[in-house]
Amino acid sequence: MHFLKERLKGIYQNNKLFFLAVFLLFIKSISILAHIVTDTKSFAIFYTIGCIPSYLLYFSYIVILMSFYFLFRGKFKVYYLFCINFFVTILFLIDIWYFRGFGSFLSVHSLMQTGNLYNLSDSIKSLIKFYDLFLFLDILVLFYFYKKQEVNVSKKSVQAKAFTISLLVSIIFIIEPVDAMILFNTKKQAIYQMTYSPKVTISNLSPIGYHVFDVFNYIKECRHIELTEQEKIDIKEWFNKKENIEGENEYKGLFKGKNLIYIQVESLENFVINKSINGKEITPNLNRLLKNSIYFNNYHEQTHNGISSDGDLIVNTSLFPVRRGSTFFRYPDNTYNSLPKILKKYGYYTHAIHSDKGPYWNWMRALYSIGFDKCTDETSFNVDEKIGLGLSDESYLKQIVPLIKTQRQPFYTFIVTLTSHMPFNIDEKYRGLNLNKELNESYLGGYFESIHYTDKCLGMFIDELDKQGLLDNTVVVISGDHEGVHKYYQNSIENLSQKEDWWLINNKEIPLIVYHKGMEQRTIDTIGGQVDLLPTICYLLGIESREYQDTAIGRVLLNTNLNFTVLDNGSVIGEVDEETKRHALKGIEISDKIISSNYFKQR
Repeated sequence: MHFLKERLKGIYQNNKLFFLAVFLLFIKSISILAHIVTDTKSFAIFYTIGCIPSYLLYFSYIVILMSFYFLFRGKFKVYYLFCINFFVTILFLIDIWYFRGFGSFLSVHSLMQTGNLYNLSDSIKSLIKFYDLFLFLDILVLFYFYKKQEVNVSKKSVQAKAFTISLLVSIIFIIEPVDAMILFNTKKQAIYQMTYSPKVTISNLSPIGYHVFDVFNYIKECRHIELTEQEKIDIKEWFNKKENIEGENEYKGLFKGKNLIYIQVESLENFVINKSINGKEITPNLNRLLKNSIYFNNYHEQTHNGISSDGDLIVNTSLFPVRRGSTFFRYPDNTYNSLPKILKKYGYYTHAIHSDKGPYWNWMRALYSIGFDKCTDETSFNVDEKIGLGLSDESYLKQIVPLIKTQRQPFYTFIVTLTSHMPFNIDEKYRGLNLNKELNESYLGGYFESIHYTDKCLGMFIDELDKQGLLDNTVVVISGDHEGVHKYYQNSIENLSQKEDWWLINNKEIPLIVYHKGMEQRTIDTIGGQVDLLPTICYLLGIESREYQDTAIGRVLLNTNLNFTVLDNGSVIGEVDEETKRHALKGIEISDKIISSNYFKQR
């Protein structure tokens, strides 16, 4: 026993720097989770330690990375430790920035989408915080101990035994996380899986383990999956159990045969509707349209890693996006029973219009596959005025009117705006709310001004459609693609010295406004989400439920006994019994299988 004790002591004395580097990287991993889980600026570790399902799993991934230290000699050992730590720190930084922007973490799938970064430099900069530099603090500590404390670095030959033992022991704990089973009475499968919440997944696997598992999954997910017979049965049974109310009400066929214009407004949240700053309405034109609209005031975003492109997908297919990566990048050529395909059966001409380039988020290729007759991108417009990421909403919407006027009727035109995209740094000459200095210079003030500008453009667009005689026989649907300022800059709002309670609302709500000239205002309080758009619009247009009942995840919000919705992270808003809740949550899994297998092509 004495010999073993002396032997271990000798190993420690000869490799102090190795053990210190492992410990510091462990602390850094915990700090990352503390920052993400608590959603604060603090890198305090104490909160997150209680959330860790397997601390040995964390150490195991770190030791595997560090174990190659034993294969070097002398100072090359030190160089290796510093290089690995620096590489991991950069990876962690990107994870934090990515999480602030998209609510998930860097993955191999997202690396395949780097073409989307060409015009996002300002947006990316807005996600970087000065306190992120604290992630490099442990490297300075490591350097201090190496230089000042004269930490011994073994100059012997390669330590093959130490390498082999550290590597094998770590692999054993990764393959079979015994400590997690004992301490938490969980199964291995409960750790090695991608959950609805990226926060939970990365906490289970560790920040390093998350990326190892991500690569493993990417290799498995490169192609469409093959569904088992049981999985196909499960999909059919899920749709059979979905709510299907046969009775009709006043809304069925209310707009039968009318043209449909859907406007997906970048980052439009519901909390600005009917609100004023300094006596000025933030969205005066949308507020005006409400007087002749069906207004859904409990409608929620359900986008995932594909953010805005997921908005395109969900409202046109009534499916949740895939859980990993962007659906439009992974499966751009999938077959769907989509809104444009359904409407084409009823004689509609379908047209999708974006003011950015077709390859951006791969939207043009994907929307053609979804079923649009024509897709128009930036190359078809005169880019005579740029704001933020591209063509201004004012110029863009003005140029769309002639396109709509010449379309064959009835038509379905899907329009996506751009100017109100983060980081909401719209130029002063476009600002009209006269905000105080602090608010004007904040992200929230920039958001208010960006939405106010886009609202003005929407008002001009609607008025021009009316002048051209297009509104009498047209329904205009307006909604957001996802949250805006609350999605990216919640902390910035909370840190304002003077704020109003309604500014702090962050509940994933986006407005859904169904406008038709001359109709009376109606407000629908039913809780729903983007997957409900397709069946709800079909109901208003008089489309029979048989066209979408066994392909749409959503339900008709105008004819339902349910009052809840499921968000992309698996959380539920509203009150619902446990059985219905389980069924709804399974809809996320069902959607993933449908898309990942290209299920509708096989039917």
